Amino acid sequence: MNRIMYLLITGLMLALSNPSVASIQCGADLVEEGDSVMHLVEACGEPEIGDLDLVIELGYGEVTYNFGPREFMVRVEILDGKVERTETLGYGFVEGADEPVEDL
Repeated sequence: MNRIMYLLITGLMLALSNPSVASIQCGADLVEEGDSVMHLVEACGEPEIGDLDLVIELGYGEVTYNFGPREFMVRVEILDGKVERTETLGYGFVEGADEPVEDL
C-alpha cells in the first residue's frame, strides 16, 4: 500500500510541476521576477537569443540566456522594463559545436 501511495504522490507532484523558476542565478547575483532589466544585464550580461534593445524599446518581449551545455537555458519575459516571468528550458549549447561536449 505504501508503494502505491508513493507512486500516486510522485505522479501528482510531477503533474503539478511547472518549468517556471522564480529566479535566475548568474554568478554570485540572483535575478528575481520584478527586478529591473538593468539588474538583469548587470548580473547575467547580454542574452544569447533575442534583441534586448528592441525589447526595451517596445516595453515587452522575451530573451533567452544560454549558460552552456551543462546548465539549463532560461527564457526571460520582460514587461515595462522589469522581469515579468522566467522559464527554464533544456540544456544550453556551445555555438558552432557539432558534437556534444563530453564531461571532463
